[in-house]
Amino acid sequence: MAPPHTASQQLSAGIANIVLDWLFIGVFGMGVLGAGLATVLGLVLSCVMGIIWFLLPGRKLHFHLSGFSLSFALRLAANNLSECVDQITTAVTTIVFNRAALSLAGENGIAAVSIIMYLQFLVIGVYFGHSQGISPLLGYDLGCEDHAYCRTLERHFRTFLLVLTPLL
Repeated sequence: MAPPHTASQQLSAGIANIVLDWLFIGVFGMGVLGAGLATVLGLVLSCVMGIIWFLLPGRKLHFHLSGFSLSFALRLAANNLSECVDQITTAVTTIVFNRAALSLAGENGIAAVSIIMYLQFLVIGVYFGHSQGISPLLGYDLGCEDHAYCRTLERHFRTFLLVLTPLL
């Protein structure tokens, strides 16, 4: 499970990116360069927040350096290959959308695609967060064979989808 700071860290980085996009593109007129700079600075903020969180005293999770093992590093790389592919496909999709938007609508097209992608990430985050939050409850009650409560959870999830989907 990810440390509890992760959501606020990502949210802060996203908000910083949006504010810096407005500042660099809208106020300073830096165009695509400003958008790229805002993205990089948002990611740097996220990284710095993570490092600070681990360096604060009294944390149960902290950095620990140990000896290097090539076999262990290869197992880690193989285990995380799917996440790597996921990130690569996101990057490629973003590049394709940005190039298409640039050729069709210029810098305003890239700004529009960026806003749409931010909203997409927000919607996906809400749905994933709810499904990941309800999954342990459902798994526990299914294991206890409490089918009545499983149906109650299912009703809550359907209500969540029916109410939230039209809003998004």
